[in-house]
Amino acid sequence: MKPSNSRRQRVLVFVDSQNIGCNPTYRLNPHKFKEWLAEKGELVCLEAFFKDCLKTIVPRLQWKEAGFRIRSVRPWENQNGATKGDIDKVMMFHLGKALVENEVRKGDLVVLVTGDGDFDFIVEYLCNQDIDVQVVAFADYTAPPLKIHATEFIPLEQLEKELLDKKQDSSNGPVETDKVNGYHTAQT
Repeated sequence: MKPSNSRRQRVLVFVDSQNIGCNPTYRLNPHKFKEWLAEKGELVCLEAFFKDCLKTIVPRLQWKEAGFRIRSVRPWENQNGATKGDIDKVMMFHLGKALVENEVRKGDLVVLVTGDGDFDFIVEYLCNQDIDVQVVAFADYTAPPLKIHATEFIPLEQLEKELLDKKQDSSNGPVETDKVNGYHTAQT
């Protein structure tokens, strides 16, 4: 019998908590999500990105308990007085770093849990390098170019029974959103 040179697909996961938190009804369950991811291959990198504020303490703990590395992004105030988190920039930096550190290559899988259109160019680049990219996000909150360029777009709404929990605490109310170019964006 000839030994197999094939290796199990390696999976790198990056979660933009602010983007997936836009849905006023559902919350992604990190424990169920990790189980779902484990079916795809060897989990080599699990990172979740949160705005560093009191409101995210409980979700950060939940994602950490599920085995994700937590990256807290300190908000800052721009010249107009608006608070910015720039989770997308920090997440993109750590994604690039993880691609190099894990020597990602053809056949590996990058799972981006975000609908943020800022990831479009890196998604397109990775797919052109034959690295599979799955974008997992709420359909109405996902930039159309991400849906087009990803190897696969998986609407979280389709995974409702498997991975989502209905939000219980609505004391903070829904996140304000604007519809830009046909998709929703969170107000930061």
